[in-house]
Formats: sequence, C-alpha cells, structure tokens
Amino acid sequence: MTKDNVGQLQLKWAFAFPNATRSRAQPVVTPEVVFTGSQDGTIYALDSDNGCPLWTFNADGEVRGSLFVDTDDEGVPETILFGDFTAHAYAVNAQTGELLWKTKVHDHEAAIVTGSVIAHEDTLIVPLSSLEVILASRTDYQCCTFRGALVALSISTGEELWRTHTTDRPRPTILSSAGTQQYGPSGAPIWASPTIDAERNLVYAGTGENYSSPANEYSDAVLAMDLDSGELIWSAQLTRDDAWNGACSRNAPNCPEEDGPDYDIGTSPILTQDENGRDIIMVGQKSGMVYALNPDNGGLIWEQRAGSGGTMGGIHYGMSANAEKLFVGVSDLPTNNPYNVGPSHPGIHAFRPSTGDILWRRDLSNQCEESRFLCWHGISAAVSSTDELVFAGGLDGILRAFDADNGDILWETTTLQDFGAPNGIEARGGAIEADGPIVVNGKVYVTSGYDKWNEAPGNVLLVYSLNGE
Repeated sequence: MTKDNVGQLQLKWAFAFPNATRSRAQPVVTPEVVFTGSQDGTIYALDSDNGCPLWTFNADGEVRGSLFVDTDDEGVPETILFGDFTAHAYAVNAQTGELLWKTKVHDHEAAIVTGSVIAHEDTLIVPLSSLEVILASRTDYQCCTFRGALVALSISTGEELWRTHTTDRPRPTILSSAGTQQYGPSGAPIWASPTIDAERNLVYAGTGENYSSPANEYSDAVLAMDLDSGELIWSAQLTRDDAWNGACSRNAPNCPEEDGPDYDIGTSPILTQDENGRDIIMVGQKSGMVYALNPDNGGLIWEQRAGSGGTMGGIHYGMSANAEKLFVGVSDLPTNNPYNVGPSHPGIHAFRPSTGDILWRRDLSNQCEESRFLCWHGISAAVSSTDELVFAGGLDGILRAFDADNGDILWETTTLQDFGAPNGIEARGGAIEADGPIVVNGKVYVTSGYDKWNEAPGNVLLVYSLNGE
C-alpha cells in the first residue's frame, strides 16, 4: 500500500460483536486467522478472508487489550495470551481455543488488565490497572488501596515469576471531610502495554497518577525494570505531585489534597533509533507533551508540546515512529482541565526523533452534523504508520490516511454508520477510541464504537483492502 493507491481502499468485510456497545480490543492478524477480544469477554478466531468465526473462547471479563500470539519454530500460531477485566491472565490454544491455564494476577477487588500483555522468551509481562479511580468518587469509599504493578508469568505454566509494584503498600493516613478513612500512597496504574528491550534485558512501562495522597515519585513516570527479576533499574517522572481520582471532578471528599491534573501516560513507550542511529525511548502523555529519553538511564533528551492536554488527552493512547519521524495523535478534548496549556490542536503531529523539532502538524476540523461532545474530531486512539502513510481514527468515527511526508489527507471514510456482517448481528460503528488501526499486507483493520464519556457506541471490526479485494 502506497500514497499512490491508498485512495482505492474499500471495505472488505465487517464483523459485529454480539451484546456489545464498544469495540476496543486491537486485533492480531496472521496469514489465515484474525484473533481479537471483545466487551463480553469472548475471544474470536476469525477467518482472515471473510471474518467468519473459526472458534471462540469465553474469558471471565471484558478483554480490552490486544492479544499476544506466541508461535512455534515454524511461525505457526501456538498460544494466545491476554488479560481481562477480572485481573486474570490466560493462555489459550491458538488452533482450538482450548484453555491451557488461567492465573489471577491481582487480588484487589477493582484490579483490571486494560493494557496488552507482551512476551519475551518464556516470560509474559502483564500490566495492572484498576477501576478504583472511579470508585473513589463515592463519599463512603475508603480511598485508596490499589497499587499498579507489572507481573511476570511463565508462558508455559502461568506461574508467577516476579511482581513489581509502583507504590509502597498503602497505609491509613487521614480521615476525609466526610469522616471516611483514607489510605496512601496508591494508584500509579499501568494501563498501557509495556515495551521489551531485549538488548538491555529491560521492560519499560508508563504509569498513571496516584489515587490518593501522598503522591510518589513513580506516578506519571516511565519505569525500567529488569526482565529477569523485576528490579527497578531507573525511573523518569514526567509530572510530579499528580494525585487525582474521580472525586475531584465532583469536588467530593475523597479528592486528594494535590488535586492533580490526571496526566497519566497512556502510550506504550516506543523504543527505536533516530536518524543518527542513537537508541531512544519516546513517550506521550495526557499533558500534551512528548518526551525522548535515554534508554540506559532515563535521562531526558528532549521534550516538546503537541497539544494543550487534558483529562482525556492531550496524547491519550499510542504513537508510531520510524527513524525519520514520530507520529502523534492529539485528542485535546475540551474537558475544562485547569492545568491545560495553550491552544488545542486536535489532529496529527510529526516530530523529528533526534531533536523533537516539529516537521508538520495537521489540525482537524469538525465534520459532524451535530456539535455534541460525541462529534469531537480529535485523535485519542493509537496511530499506525508505514514508510509513506499514517493511519488514524477519530473520536468522530472518521478513519483517515495521511501522507507521512506532509500530513495531507489522502483517504478517509466514516465508520459511524451501519454495516453488513457475516455473522448476522446488527453492526454499527461509532467513535474510534484507544486501539487504533493496524496495517498488514495491504489491509487496514480497525475497531469502531465506544460507549463512554458521551462518545458514539458501536460494535464492529472493519477490514479495508485495495478495491475491497
């Protein structure tokens, strides 16, 4: 697929998820099978030619992250690995859907897995987040006792190998103004996929804000841990003193004294080389800032602003890069966050990896017939790129292909519509949120539909190919 023929993209097939109002598990594509999770916890193996189900497996909870496909020595899919909303990790036979093992990875009642798991050799790395940030809005809730973590499991057995938390164990601190016991430190969840650095034997992860006081040094930070032991090797905090939970949006008693900006790191750290051959880590933040770090020690190489920031981003989910350019989607949703800086720039930005210089910026405009919140045109979902093209899906449901050299829009289509699906389920697209499009062998795969924060619900996985072939 090139900039010359991308305009020929047409819908090849659509798959409708039953009993779903959101679709945000990025698919994994192999030559013959597309594997994906869903809102009701069903794992699907779909025929890559037509989207017809080959087998299904039912997890205990919603599967939001992408699946990891472990292959045999011949490259044939062998094991499907993933986590769910009940904080379980699973291994499933890729050929049959048979359960191989299931492991509970966190015992907190609100713990969840939202980020994609990642594997290296026989080690599976699972990021841990939670819903406690929302539960804390209740006046009678004793906030907060969850703490983020990376957990390493054996791919062969599901046995835990190591665990590293992002805060010390929470302890009683003060009573809230409503007389409810408070605990801290807490939070610093890891809700994006970690990144493996096999050369340095490290795994990198970005964290979110603390849920309660005191804020610690590992929130809103990039952490580097030893792959064999989980030992923390270095940390780079991008925003200090960020303690926040859902109570702060309502001026409720459980809001911590910091009342921070809620500037999580929701993007997976990108480990790459710049155009000079130097290894760098690049990471985006809900603050609207992009950072380049030294992978040896976490030292800052450069920082650059892409958007004004906000509770929903700023830079919400993933970025994409090659040696010459870093591509960043900016949401800049108007959430009245008092910490936001400067004008909003919803759209796509391209930076030079070696210096952080802005190469181009493509601000997007509202093409929705309505002006409601669900029509916001920013890019919250992760973006994907090839040498010539950048693909991004908007909160308004529009999927676009941009020229990687200058940001010109070369192709676009709306997913906010009804589709025909081979499984006979009513199919409709909506907002494109969290997981973005992926490009494999001349085809573009994207999920559409998200029912939170007044965005447009939907339940489809869409596949586009040149001339629909």
